[in-house]
Amino acid sequence: MAGLSDRFGGVVVLCVQAAVLFAGALSLRPLKVFDAPHTSPQPLLKGVVDGARTVLQSPAMRAVSIQNIAMGIAFMGSFIVSMPLLVREVFAGSATQLSLTNGMNALGMSLTIVILLRSGDIQRQGRALLLAQLAG
Repeated sequence: MAGLSDRFGGVVVLCVQAAVLFAGALSLRPLKVFDAPHTSPQPLLKGVVDGARTVLQSPAMRAVSIQNIAMGIAFMGSFIVSMPLLVREVFAGSATQLSLTNGMNALGMSLTIVILLRSGDIQRQGRALLLAQLAG
């Protein structure tokens, strides 16, 4: 939708997105929400420490967390900042072309996930993860 801002203007696009968000909120209204049993809340710091301890004790959760932190530091920040600048400054692109770039990124990620799900388990997951990070 944001890719159409060149044609319709930013205000129209934001109004349509707000309307979609409002429609989604209205559709959730009839849902029944059950209250969880009332327990005394634990202090925030204790919850964070308990969560970190749980992640550190699980090799699988620890590996995924380290990968996500590394991706956030080394890749996503520069991607989110650099991509719009490259599209606009280097390629003289528009909002439509930026939306296509972001869409192709999401499509590539989705196709990769589907291929991995269909191909089955990867034998050397650590090596595959490192190679994927290197290629990225």
